[in-house]
Amino acid sequence: MKKISITVVLITTFLIVFLGCKEASKQTQTTIPYSTQFTVPNDLPEINTPYPIVSLTIPTNTETTLQNKGYKLNMVERIELEKINLVLNSPTDGDLGFFRAIQIYAEADGLEKVLLAEKTIENSTKKLTDISLDCKKINLLGFFKQPEIMLTALVTTDQKVTHEYTIDVISVCMADIKVFGL
Repeated sequence: MKKISITVVLITTFLIVFLGCKEASKQTQTTIPYSTQFTVPNDLPEINTPYPIVSLTIPTNTETTLQNKGYKLNMVERIELEKINLVLNSPTDGDLGFFRAIQIYAEADGLEKVLLAEKTIENSTKKLTDISLDCKKINLLGFFKQPEIMLTALVTTDQKVTHEYTIDVISVCMADIKVFGL
């Protein structure tokens, strides 16, 4: 009877500590949304090797974004890209099915270029207007300490593009915040 009581107490304690730590971890994270837009030119040829179609310089505004949420940049331990979607903005009747592969790279002053996300796209008969890329799990804190980041999109296509396409880039980063005592 005593062994059963001790076992129950140990299991209960373990569950409380384990689940409590998971909940505390969630409370020390915050999201940082980013969005931008780029244009695919109307004269993009069929390309079988990754080809840069756009380079964008975007301001990070990390410090302001964190301050608005009650945090400081020096409290952040890690920032990871959680999701990045490419959404067709125009033409409204367009189809992104000409893409075979997409890679998004980031660069910033003093930092090496890194692959943020990529996607290989299978042939489909369905109209493609939204592409969710597979994000790499890397710490991007160094990039977000910079005032701006340069994003480069490399693509391969299976057909010549004859219309200009405007694509919205919608992304969410997750910041892990240092909280003393956790």
